[in-house]
This record gives sequence, C-alpha cells and structure tokens, in this order.
Amino acid sequence: MNAQQLKNAILQEAITGRLVPQDPNDEPASVLLDKIRKEKAKLVKEGKLKKKDIEEKPISKEEIPFEIPKGWEWCRWGMLGDYKKGPFGSSLTKSMFVPKSEDAIKVYEQKNAIQKDYTLGEYYISKEKYETMKGFTVHSGDIIVSCAGTIGETYLLPSEAPIGIINQALMRAKLHLDSIIPYWLLHFQYILLIENRLKGSGSAIKNIPPFEVLKAMLVPLPPLAEQHRIVAKIEELLPKVEEYGKAQEALDKLNAELPERS
Repeated sequence: MNAQQLKNAILQEAITGRLVPQDPNDEPASVLLDKIRKEKAKLVKEGKLKKKDIEEKPISKEEIPFEIPKGWEWCRWGMLGDYKKGPFGSSLTKSMFVPKSEDAIKVYEQKNAIQKDYTLGEYYISKEKYETMKGFTVHSGDIIVSCAGTIGETYLLPSEAPIGIINQALMRAKLHLDSIIPYWLLHFQYILLIENRLKGSGSAIKNIPPFEVLKAMLVPLPPLAEQHRIVAKIEELLPKVEEYGKAQEALDKLNAELPERS
C-alpha cells in the first residue's frame, strides 16, 4: 500500500464511522440538520434563497451505500450549503480588468485555492462591473474550489480576505453552518475519491461532478462533536502518512540504484 492508498483508506474509515469511537452523549446529527433547515428558512424570508432551494428530495433505502453509526444522519450534499460555479469565460475577460484601488473589487483565481493564499492575483473589476456580477460574490468564510487543471483544491477564505468574485476556474461553497466546515472539507475529498473509483482511474480527477449530481450525493453526517474528533484524528495521521510516503520514495530510489541480480 502506497501513501495515497493509505490516505484513501483512512478517509474511508473516517466517513464510514470507523476512525474514532462514538460517544452516546454526543448531540445527534439530527439537531444539526434542524439548525440548517431553520437557517435556510431564514434565508428564504430574506430573499437570499428560493423556496425550491429548501426542498428536500427523500432518500430511499436503495440509495444508502452503507450503514452508519447511531446518532449519524444521511442527507444530501445540497442540504449543507449553497454552491456556485464561476461565470462563463466571455462574461469575464482581461479587457474588463482595472488597476487595484480602494474601489476596485478583487477577482479570485484558481491559484488562490491551490496555494491557499488570498493575496495572490492582480485582477480587479470596477464597482460598476461588480454590480452585474454580484451572483459570483465570495466573502470571508466562503470556500473556493479549483475546477480546472488542478481539480478539487479547496481554500477557506480567512476573515481578512476582501470581498471579491470568483472567475471561471472556481466554485464557491457557502455553508449554512460554519461549524461543519472542517467535516465538509474532509467529505469533499471523499467525493473526489469516489468519482475516481467510479471512473476506474488511479489518476487525478479531471472534473468536479456536475452540480445536479454533486447536490444529490449522499453525505453521512456525524454528530458535531464526533466531526471534531474525526478531523483531529485526520490531522494527527496525515503527517505520519506523509512521512511514510517520503520513506517509501527513498526506498524505491535506493532499490532502483542497486545493481540487478542475475
């Protein structure tokens, strides 16, 4: 098993409820879903969501891929947040860019997601142009996802990141509860892993799943306290997996340098 396979195996254990123990005293995930429903209803009243956006498609028994622990809940990906892909290329071209100024609005690019740095990039649009592209706005606390070239890199915009818009190579995820962001990021990696398996490919995924497919995907949602334990365990294990990968590379290099035995 190489380092990537080991990482995938750990991720699989996390998502299926086998990485950390369950605690019967944890507040169940059903409470989280109720909070999300209330938040979405509030957004509908404020005109930030449409009624169709809060409709929940029933989950059939045939759809459920595996059993989850007590206290967990199945929900659909679209339940957890609002998602938006960047504008078509013709909607945002270099001729529209203006110099950086106090009034200019930042255009976030793929490299911001890949390098996890909101300060990168020199593209800005005027306030007038921004008014026509408000649907692509991102704020601090939103997640941007690379959708071209290097697919699936995610970046949570920090509190100091300025308001901006996403370009055509990004997707924006605005979750309805900030508390579930770490688990969302973890599960997004799992979705990309599933996509690779479905395609029978060991190579990197070439495209983010289409929105309708993505939003309909099932999410095994743990209680919030267990989400925290899962994320903490992953953060503990991944550096060790990285060390394992480097040791494996060194061993492979050493074996390659040794003379072949006849």
